[in-house]
Amino acid sequence: QAHAKWQRGGYDGHHDVAPTLEVISPRVGGKPDVILAAGASVAQFISHTGKKTFKIDLPGVPISPILVVDLNKDGLNDLLISVHGAVFAYLQHSSLGALPFSALLGCLMLAMAIVYFTQQMEAGGPGGVTNKPRRSTD
Repeated sequence: QAHAKWQRGGYDGHHDVAPTLEVISPRVGGKPDVILAAGASVAQFISHTGKKTFKIDLPGVPISPILVVDLNKDGLNDLLISVHGAVFAYLQHSSLGALPFSALLGCLMLAMAIVYFTQQMEAGGPGGVTNKPRRSTD
């Protein structure tokens, strides 16, 4: 149980704060499994296991709830934050992760298969006629 409360008013009490508490998905159309909690100065992302995963220091006091939309049509949800006199956008960037390693592993497996089948063809194949090994002096 968290002992927390929402504060009304900004740092100097002149701004109204629009807090955000929403379950979101990092991907468009994905399973909502991240909690976005934002107040007057900080937005915090919390995983479905309760672990704090990412924190954003807000550029100002939000005047409306934070919008979670795909701004650049890359399939990843982005954040749109409205503060007094400005609108800020935070864009997600995807990382390649294990893709380069997987590609290298696939190339290695392909090369091994080519070498194996090339050697089988030179030897006459399985069950086929095998050539008598020759010495280099023959």
